[in-house]
This record gives sequence, structure tokens and C-alpha cells, in this order.
Amino acid sequence: MLPGENKFYVAFWVKIRDGRKGVRNIVRLLSPRVHNPFKISGIERLIKEDEGTIEFVTSEKGNLFDNKFDHVVIFDLPAGDSRFILQREGFYELVFYRISISYGFRVTRLNISKLKNSRGLRIFVVWSPKGDKLYAGDIERRVGLLGADSVDISTQVIKGKDGSYILIGDEGVDVRMVYVKIGKKIISEPSAIDLFNFSIEKVKILLQNCEGDFLFETTCVQAGIVLLVSGLEAYFKRRFIELEKEGWKSNVDTLFKTIFSSKYLESRKSEVIEKARSEKKSILNILVEKRYINFQNLDECKRVFNACYGLKFGEIFKEKPQLIEKVRKIIDYRHKIVHSGRDVTVINYEEVPDKPPMFASKQLLEEILKNIEEFINVFHKATLRVTKE
Repeated sequence: MLPGENKFYVAFWVKIRDGRKGVRNIVRLLSPRVHNPFKISGIERLIKEDEGTIEFVTSEKGNLFDNKFDHVVIFDLPAGDSRFILQREGFYELVFYRISISYGFRVTRLNISKLKNSRGLRIFVVWSPKGDKLYAGDIERRVGLLGADSVDISTQVIKGKDGSYILIGDEGVDVRMVYVKIGKKIISEPSAIDLFNFSIEKVKILLQNCEGDFLFETTCVQAGIVLLVSGLEAYFKRRFIELEKEGWKSNVDTLFKTIFSSKYLESRKSEVIEKARSEKKSILNILVEKRYINFQNLDECKRVFNACYGLKFGEIFKEKPQLIEKVRKIIDYRHKIVHSGRDVTVINYEEVPDKPPMFASKQLLEEILKNIEEFINVFHKATLRVTKE
């Protein structure tokens, strides 16, 4: 590592200082660049994501123990959906970071101060699904082999669209819904199911506190219904785009015919394709961004998912067909709350007196939450289970 390189792979870092626990990390963004300053030959071929070993020898002419640097990067390499970083920190600790979508964030620390007067070190890095190990010994074999085991850190790992890695949270630090942009380019954003689950969590918080005053309760219930339908819409929008990226074959021609009438089909199709080309986005992205699809309309969702991906709601919900009608009613409740222009304390006001009044009560919101959560979970599971073409 050369002077001035001390920022190495961390492009962005947000942290707080806790009086009791010290520094707590909020978000760290690791740049996607490959870094192998010690020129270890063939190291990229050696890196296997799930399990492997790297063994090498350092020279006394290197800067591993140079006290002018508070850390020295040995290698920083991506492999599949993982990142492998080995560096010397402080005076003198060898640290192996394994950052993985599958295995999370693992850290192995080994104090090598006993080896600083050696003519060289033999270093072994070992990783597997069960855990990682780090070994170091002097080539003269005067001190012998030192070793350490990995520790799992309470940090979520997300891989950005540019190959960067985002580390979210820390022990005792709960971080949700992280969006990362570099300039105007989106590097990372929550998945469809993460967005939906966050909406569910917010409504559960409303439910915990909506007791007591009846007016307060009905206000919380109406706000909860609007939140849930917004979460449903956000899920369908994001999932519609995600499926193509996950390898599902999209039938764009059939989708165009489903969305646009024959009168405007060719002109709209040309317009969308040209916009996708000029903005370097997918056709599905443009269709969603320009709101050509209404994801608050359940019938339209059924049509577009079937046309584009062959996902049929009738097959997905064949064991629980009643969920479709229940969610359709929930969407209707939301439209009444937002658009009716009257108080909606009584949800089914237009059906009274033929039917008994249905109040916007905590019990109603609990039932709605249960139905809409089950509906999305069944649909999402089907998008993971059905064989991709």
C-alpha cells in the first residue's frame, strides 16, 4: 500500500459513536474495484466463493510491519456474490473480512505482533460455510503457527448494481430501507418484498397504539389501510421488474398488446422502445415509470403478470381463491378513504341499511393486515418456486 491509499475500498461510511459500545456502523459502501497490491499470483483463480484456501509467503522487504501505516491492504477481491479482504490493522493485527450475500459478514482477527521481526511470514486463509480461519507463522519457525477463528457480525450484506457491497447495521444498530445513489445512478435499493414487509411493520406499529379514543382509532385504521394498499402497489411495481432480472423470460410483445389498444399499439410501442433505448433502461422499467400499468388494479395486475411472465393468479391462488376477492375489497376500501370526499368511519356506508355497518376498527385492520400479508406471501413464494424459462 502506498502513502495516500489509506481510503482503499471504503467509498462511503456512516457511523455513530456510542458512549457505551464505542463506534457503531450505520452504512458502509465498499467500492467494486479489485485490489491486490502484493501481486499474489493467480489469486483471482484461487477464490472460490463457498469454500477454499489461500496460502502465500510475505517478504521482509514488504511493508506489512511498516509502522508508518496504520493499516496495509494485502488483497481485496470479489468472488461471485462475496468479497474477500485481508489486511493488517493497527500494530499488529491481521484481519480477514468475508463479506457475502449468502453467509453475511464474518471477521477473523489474528494478533501477529510476535512475528514482526521475522524475515517473512507464511499466511493461510481458510473459509467454508461453517466458518473461517486465519493462520500465520514465521518462515524461520521460531515462533510457530498462530491461528484464529471467525466471528459472525450482525450486519446485512447487499450487493450493489455496480458490483459494490453495502454493509448495513451493526450490533445494537437497526437500519432499514437503505437507498444508495452515486450522482443520479441508483446503486442499491430495497427489494419488492423488503418494501412490502416494511409497510407491514409500520401498520403493526399503528395497531399497537390505536386503542383508547374512538376517533383516534378510526383515524389509525384508515391510515393503515392506505399504507397497506400503497405497500401492495409498491411490491407489484418492483417485483414486476425484478423477475426479469432474476432470469424470467419476459414476453414484451404480448404485454404491449395487453396494455395498449390496437388503435395506439404501434405508436405507443415505438415510443416506449425509443425511450428505453435513449435512457438505457429496460422496456419494463419505462412501462412502470410512465404508469402505463395500474398496479392498484388487481385485474390489471393479473393480466400483465400473465402476459409478461405466464404467472396466472388463478393457479397461484387455487388453494386460497378467496384471498383475491378479499384483497380486491381492501383496495376498494382504500379508494373510498382517499377519493370518496366523506368521512369513512363506516367503511360500507353505501350498503347500510341493507347490511350492518362496518366500522373502521382495530379489529378490522388486524383482519385486513392478515389477508393482505398472506396474499403477497403466497404470490411471492410462487415467483420463487415456479420454474423459470
